[in-house]
Amino acid sequence: MNAIKITSILFLIVCMISLSKSTYATHASGGELIYEQVPGQTNQYRFIFKFYRSCGDPAIPGNQAATAPTSMPLCAKNSCGLPAPTLPTMQLYVPVGGVLPNGNIQGAPISYGCPNTGNKCTDLYSSLPGYQEYWYTSIVTLTSDCNNWVFWTYLNARNGNINNLVTPGSQNLFVETTFDNSNGKNNNSSPYFSNPPIPFLCVNMPYTYNNGAIDVDNDSLTFESIAPRNQSGCNYNPNAIFLNPWTATEPFNTNNTFNVNPITGETSFTAATQGIYVITIKVNEWRNGVLIGYVLRDIQMYVGPCNSPTPTGLIDTNTIVGGQMINGIIEGCAGDTLKFCYNMTSTNPNAILVASDNHNVATPGADITYTGTYTQNMQGCFSWATSVLDTGLHILTVTIKDSSCPPNGFILSGSLTIPIRINPITQAFGDTIMCNGGAAQLQAYGGSSFIWTVLPGGDNIGSLSCTNCPNPIATPSTTTSYVVTSDLVSICNKSVDTVVVQVAPNPNITITPNSTTCVNADFQLNASAGPPGPNYTYSWAPATYLNDPNIPNPIVHNPQGTITYTVTVIPNNLAACQSTATVTINVLLGFDIGNHDTTICDGDVVQITGGGDPLYTYQWTPATFVSNPNILTPTITPTPFGDYPYTVTASYPGCPDSTKNITITVEPIPVVNAGPDLLMCTGDTLHIHGLVTPLGFNGYSYSWSPISDIDFPTELDIVFDGASNTTLTLSATTPAGCSSTDFMIVTVKSPSFITAFSDKAICPNDSVKIYAIGSSGFYEWWPKDFITKTQNDTIIVKPITSTDFFVMGVDTDGCLDTAKVSIIVNPDAVLDAGDTQIIYPGESAQLYASGNCSFFQWSPPYALSDTKIQNPIATPSVSTRYFVTASTEAGCSVIDSVDVLVSPESIIELPNAFSPGAGTSINDELRIIVKGIVKLNSFKLFNRWGEEVFSTSDIEKGWNGQYKGKPQPIGVYVYVIDAVSQSGKRFYKQGNVTLIR
Repeated sequence: MNAIKITSILFLIVCMISLSKSTYATHASGGELIYEQVPGQTNQYRFIFKFYRSCGDPAIPGNQAATAPTSMPLCAKNSCGLPAPTLPTMQLYVPVGGVLPNGNIQGAPISYGCPNTGNKCTDLYSSLPGYQEYWYTSIVTLTSDCNNWVFWTYLNARNGNINNLVTPGSQNLFVETTFDNSNGKNNNSSPYFSNPPIPFLCVNMPYTYNNGAIDVDNDSLTFESIAPRNQSGCNYNPNAIFLNPWTATEPFNTNNTFNVNPITGETSFTAATQGIYVITIKVNEWRNGVLIGYVLRDIQMYVGPCNSPTPTGLIDTNTIVGGQMINGIIEGCAGDTLKFCYNMTSTNPNAILVASDNHNVATPGADITYTGTYTQNMQGCFSWATSVLDTGLHILTVTIKDSSCPPNGFILSGSLTIPIRINPITQAFGDTIMCNGGAAQLQAYGGSSFIWTVLPGGDNIGSLSCTNCPNPIATPSTTTSYVVTSDLVSICNKSVDTVVVQVAPNPNITITPNSTTCVNADFQLNASAGPPGPNYTYSWAPATYLNDPNIPNPIVHNPQGTITYTVTVIPNNLAACQSTATVTINVLLGFDIGNHDTTICDGDVVQITGGGDPLYTYQWTPATFVSNPNILTPTITPTPFGDYPYTVTASYPGCPDSTKNITITVEPIPVVNAGPDLLMCTGDTLHIHGLVTPLGFNGYSYSWSPISDIDFPTELDIVFDGASNTTLTLSATTPAGCSSTDFMIVTVKSPSFITAFSDKAICPNDSVKIYAIGSSGFYEWWPKDFITKTQNDTIIVKPITSTDFFVMGVDTDGCLDTAKVSIIVNPDAVLDAGDTQIIYPGESAQLYASGNCSFFQWSPPYALSDTKIQNPIATPSVSTRYFVTASTEAGCSVIDSVDVLVSPESIIELPNAFSPGAGTSINDELRIIVKGIVKLNSFKLFNRWGEEVFSTSDIEKGWNGQYKGKPQPIGVYVYVIDAVSQSGKRFYKQGNVTLIR
């Protein structure tokens, strides 16, 4: 297996080294130039150049593939002496939705290696070449006719590794197409190729391939091989570039097995030598035996070092239904369904076969199903329901791929070409049904001359516009059968056909007469048509109110106004033969009254308003209180209060009764009594009870005014608490506005006879006397918590907080009056002289009396800086207790005391470590801490070598960490202190202190 891979790679290298002389990249592997008529245009053509680009090989000099060009030239000439048209450059095709018409995208690969091999389009260092497809297009307008137009395009440079061309890397790719747009041949599109080019095959293995040429105009095609040519520029002078000894019939070494079937285009051969070869296939287009143009496909073939067999296919003639095999062509008849199967196989036992075909374009409408896919043996079955428009030769091509992936990485393929000829038959079209006086277009196919006759029982032959043409116009006065006979001679043996033209008469219509109905009613319409025989369809217009407008007897449901219907009757769906009839339905639209349910006051009159058709008979029920119950608009005067429902009915023969309902609600006119005039004291409340009659009506609403001193002014019973004389008015109203009023006078006595004495301010726990005058003999004080006797005119109170004391008295009319005395209880004095303080001989203590007091008196005055301030300084020589008496701004006072204890002896201390700074601050020094009065004899410091580094007898001085002006090192130093206190006690202390920095 590895040997085969190495051989394949060496083969490619040898092929590509042959191009090392080239100084530019090569990439042109093949292409074709085709055209199509622009839809809807007679002289515009869209030219399409399909370019097949080699992806190249960067490892081989001269074969570094160039990118695809962005545009392509388009050149033209003619043999009619016409000036060459100005042609637009072909640009890259802009696919709709990103997809080209063949389903691919621009630059899509058209050949693939096996998954483990790839090709140079997917892997630049793959052993297999790779190819991409690009489309270029432009639209050309031809304003002149000529029977020999030639269009071409060219591109440098061909692949340098081609083995059958002269200096291939320096040759241009050249393709051309010709056509004839004279004498009505302008409506034409060129043949195109439905199968991709550039096949891969094995040396010394039989191979078949078909380009799958299709002509959309159903013109005849023939095929031939020609020499590839070179052309540059728009000066037409192409030259053949086959390397000697190769020719069109033996384009490379096939041991003379190379053959192109001129009818089917199938190319078959057995390549005898490995290599990359170019052939050119010419497809000629014929119409009625006249050559009207051709197209070329320049195609590259890759012959590799492999021995895998090519898949093959064969038609199973025993499965042909609806046709027969004659001289290698499956013959069928137009109008028949043609069926057959074909078998595909490979002698490779490990073959994995996959088939594809061009039936969608070669045999439109046909269906193919495949079985056995991905196995060694497959079968495809073809089915096609043909018509007379499918006549002609159709080349079905089936591509059979073996994807078992042999060691060389090829996906091998073979081709099965199946020619199918659909032979013509004589068939006539035009079976129709028409109206009397109409015309029908007949059409016959299948033959070159036609004779028309008529069968007995119809019109005569004179009803045809011509009797020896393929498309006469028939104008029979009655149903007629026309027979056409052609000169067609074919294996289908059918040269006669018949067309029947039926003539339908205009229908006679019987319809419902004009009628009257009512709104909310249903009415049946009826229409019938004659004479009998044809199939009549009915259509009513408008469709308004109809349950179904397409039946002869629709129902008019609940019409809302007079309406005219037109029925159209069409026989046998022939609109030209229609007849119409009309009917008018007069609709009584009912009646209406303008009154809605209403409410009135007792004694009022209701005038009924409204309108209705005078054909109605009207009746009011009940007739009670109705001025005239037999007219639509009477007056109604119901009484007493209550609800009175009435119904008016409109009647018309044959219609359902129409009714309207109205309810008249009668409300009473209220009688209001606000009550008698009343007297009240200021500060009292007065309950007032109104009365409204007649009783039994629950819809009254009430309103007292003025509302400012009334608790609920919309209630009948109220509470009044006004402070002045007031006239109160009570109104009662029903929902309909029936109302009445009454009023009453309230006299308010405003007593002010009691006086209380007098407002004072006291301290907590104090008591005070207050009193009142003016009452007729009754007093009542409150709150009672701080009062000795609550019913005396004079009382003693002792509140603990500020309190308002009220007293109430009564006059001779029983009215009450009150007065108030406010006693303010000032805040209690709060004082705290502080905690006991300890000092040393000679020291002072800062005293401070906290609290809410503003005035102070300290005692004894001994050793105090000031006796009348909040914070004096005490400097006693012996322990002393100080008392402070303080009072608030309101005069409330309090006493507290504090002890100042004097220590009998002084003390000295020294820190065990210090950190000197820059030596410029007192805080940078090591000092003796003294509490009391001490005399220092000496304070000395020694380093670890016993050297004295500091000495002083001034207790206010300290060591700054320096000796002889230099900072001393970190470490432990020894200190010695000699001092004596005021009492004569001597202090001698020594110890260690650590210097840190």
